[in-house]
Amino acid sequence: PFAGVMLNMRDPPRDDRSRALVNKGITPRRIANLEAELRRRSAAILADATSRGRCDFVIDVARELPLQAICMLLGVPQEARTQLCDWMDITLEHAGRELFESSGAVREANQGIRSYGAELIASKRLAPGDDMLSVVIHAELPGDDPPGLTDGELLMFFYLLFVAGSETTRKAIAGGLQALLETGEWQRLQREPGLLPIAVEE
Repeated sequence: PFAGVMLNMRDPPRDDRSRALVNKGITPRRIANLEAELRRRSAAILADATSRGRCDFVIDVARELPLQAICMLLGVPQEARTQLCDWMDITLEHAGRELFESSGAVREANQGIRSYGAELIASKRLAPGDDMLSVVIHAELPGDDPPGLTDGELLMFFYLLFVAGSETTRKAIAGGLQALLETGEWQRLQREPGLLPIAVEE
């Protein structure tokens, strides 16, 4: 059902048009502003985990930082992040069901995401903020018909970016730590902290 509507399932020329509109929301200034805030939030998340002496790294760190980041980028209130992520996880989990097979829990989660996304988009139409979703909602390409993304396209944009920002990044962070532990590189970094900049980049 997402084919031709979701950004990563479109062909030119509609794909070119959509990307041009989305690029209006991803500017060097916006990304630079995000970096300082992400550094502050990263330090706070890690400080909280270390102050307790132990944590569930996947939940407390690998999930938490990407969730806060994508909410900042899309202008989603931080208090909604856990519920949205829980709904996304239900829709993406295929234990006990075949690919594209649904269930009551999946339908309920999808409805929660759709309702929340539609309300968020409607509110940003009336009162845009300084966030990527607001920019994309109000962006227009002169000469195109329609000049902006439709409500359906905007909803799929919200869904796609929230999944990309929370799901894939969470697994990359968790998988990165697992690789460090399993290969012995974690211990090496403790012995040779000068290698940290290279390790972070890798």
